[in-house]
Amino acid sequence: MIKNIIYAFFILLFLSHKSFSFELIRDTELESFTKDILYKLTFGTDIDPEEVNIYFINNRNINAFVINSKDMFINTGLITASDNYLELTSVIAHELSHMTGFHVSRTKSEIARLSKNALPVYMLGIVGALTGSADTAIASVMVGSASVQGGYLSYSRTQEAAADQGAIRLMCQNSINARGLLSFFKKLEQSESSIINFSPYNQSHPVTKERYEFAKSSLTKFNGCNHKKDISFENRFKLLKAKLIGYTFTRKEVNAIYDESSAEGRYALSVSSHYNEASDRPVLLLRELIKDDKTNPFFHELLAEVLFSRKDYNGAIDEQKYAIKYYQGESDLLYMLMGNYLKQDIRLYDEAIRYIKSSLRINKNNTYSWFLLADLYSKNDLPRAHYASAERYFLLGDYPMSYKFTIKSLKAIEKNTPEWYRANDLLNIMTRKKEEDEASEN
Repeated sequence: MIKNIIYAFFILLFLSHKSFSFELIRDTELESFTKDILYKLTFGTDIDPEEVNIYFINNRNINAFVINSKDMFINTGLITASDNYLELTSVIAHELSHMTGFHVSRTKSEIARLSKNALPVYMLGIVGALTGSADTAIASVMVGSASVQGGYLSYSRTQEAAADQGAIRLMCQNSINARGLLSFFKKLEQSESSIINFSPYNQSHPVTKERYEFAKSSLTKFNGCNHKKDISFENRFKLLKAKLIGYTFTRKEVNAIYDESSAEGRYALSVSSHYNEASDRPVLLLRELIKDDKTNPFFHELLAEVLFSRKDYNGAIDEQKYAIKYYQGESDLLYMLMGNYLKQDIRLYDEAIRYIKSSLRINKNNTYSWFLLADLYSKNDLPRAHYASAERYFLLGDYPMSYKFTIKSLKAIEKNTPEWYRANDLLNIMTRKKEEDEASEN
């Protein structure tokens, strides 16, 4: 089955000495939607949404957790289990309140210990592209095997009550209906009563009737906080949820949940059939979706991926151009994928390089964009190829390899160029680090 292949949107992390593993997902639609939720929640507060990083774990358990004041993790299962965008928003608001309330119980030494148990292995999928810097994110935030085993952060009742209160305040002050928190509590209570559907979220965020009643009474301070649902957000959520179900559920499950009578049904089925069938169904379904809503960038993005996997490179390029055109803003992933599609034709290398550089301008930590740039430069500009490889290995934490490629690049790269200056910076950074390491050993 095609589904058994590791896909482009998944980075598989094998954790040492344990059989546990998890996949971090990067997806433009998913990141865009949750970032918009963050902006709505933090409007008029001291919280800078650009300083909050949300990472997504491909896991069907209902769970979310934070490990410090800026890094939040959400399971795809929490999103697919949410009945509407308000439930997801309430969880994000709750976790934000843990962040701002300094409730994180891991000490720096505990996190450092966990990091030693994490061994990332990077694998390419059928599209031939890892989507962004999720690999370096894992290295930087130091998530270890204990976290995967259910050793998530636990909070006291006082902290939980404070986070609930903070979530309600964030939502109500920004005219967001906070009753999604109550319905989410009900969902967790049902999960608690079922051994089969037991949720890890309940271990770290114990749900009690008192908490539910406390949150319910807190709403009275905001006149019930019964604000109207944002139809635009809800429609976007339905499509996103359908997409994730298409990616993470079995074909049989997807067919039981959706049919082709709705946009979200066609979206879920197009994703599922893309990964489970060797047929024209995903192309036909996506073209139907585009016919009804040609300005949805994510329909075009997915169609581009489907066409690319079938070696229709020109078709993929055309659809990716539409995705970029209709996307509100800029995305390092969209530019990265366009660069990857263009590089299949040697005549389009210069254009591919421009897109990859745009990807890195937005996200300099996108390690696969550095890989693509090195590959593109390797044909005609080895010094810059060596420099791009040095950047990639530096981000991956492989300093010996980064040092090796930095030295190679400085031997021939044109002086006084941005790459020359940055290569010298890398050399100085690694030289100082080596000296510090040697001094600490003595």
